[in-house]
Amino acid sequence: MEQNCFVSESARALHDNEGNIIFYDGIIEDITEKKRVQEELLEHRDHLEELVNDRTEKLRTASEETRDLYEKCSLWLSFTG
Repeated sequence: MEQNCFVSESARALHDNEGNIIFYDGIIEDITEKKRVQEELLEHRDHLEELVNDRTEKLRTASEETRDLYEKCSLWLSFTG
């Protein structure tokens, strides 16, 4: 099974007085787990956003239905009252 590995690198070349590279200095860090967790958090965020949007739409619909019912009841009371 092929697996991706993500790395972060920082490097610089060190030069002598004539400008010749004498060696490289740097750090390579494995950030694979950090990227996996970041992706998982993004997926959870997207899912929560979907849930909020769904709930908002349901509340909007319930509010409209309640308003319609209130208007019908008010109209009925005005005729009977």
